[in-house]
Amino acid sequence: MSAPLLSFRNVSVQRGRAMAVRDLTLDVEPGEIVALIGLNGAGKSSLLRAAMGLEALMVGDILFRDQSLNGVGTPDRARRGIGYCPEGRRLFPGMSVSDTLHAAMQAPSGQRLARIEELTDLFPLLGTILDRESWSLSGGQQQVVAIVRALMQRPEILLLDEPSLGLAPVICQELFPAIRRLADEGAAVLLAEQSTATALAVADRIAVLHRGTLVLTEAVATLSHDRLKTILLSEGEQR
Repeated sequence: MSAPLLSFRNVSVQRGRAMAVRDLTLDVEPGEIVALIGLNGAGKSSLLRAAMGLEALMVGDILFRDQSLNGVGTPDRARRGIGYCPEGRRLFPGMSVSDTLHAAMQAPSGQRLARIEELTDLFPLLGTILDRESWSLSGGQQQVVAIVRALMQRPEILLLDEPSLGLAPVICQELFPAIRRLADEGAAVLLAEQSTATALAVADRIAVLHRGTLVLTEAVATLSHDRLKTILLSEGEQR
């Protein structure tokens, strides 16, 4: 077992007046996909935002390569190797896809072009839309661009918030194998996902959140689907 790349240590996060995450401890290792699953409001997005420095911790600590991120701002977290793709994509509508990707990487033009070519190999759809403006793209195309934008700086870990939300099956068929390939090449991925079937198909481990509390974390290979179903049904009944 390798050393964790990203670690949450007894983390609690408050969003508004509600406790979004409670006393959560979780590790993500290099080459691993960990899927956060749970109902809306379970705390998945708040945990990702906290990792990116967009939500303050009430207590606890988040470590990246065994170094505390306490006091480290969002831009510096990105420079250290944390990529983030938020729910809702949040692209600049007036910019072309190519300009969006160039703006996401601080490097000479040749290196940016080479990186776009690498990512086009990973996401073939990208090569067909580089000259188009973001406003003209479908939701699935925008999601691919948002993920590629987060990958331009070669992050060591990618945080994905609801990547399959609202996507057509044909887009998912390209998107998730590409995410799996990223992990197989050594990157870590922490994704929040409402679709349990999607999470189980792509992840190495799942972490189930219920009202901000981590109630289960287990390798997909050893997971009892009956146990998972019971937990998820219990969550719905308690709503």
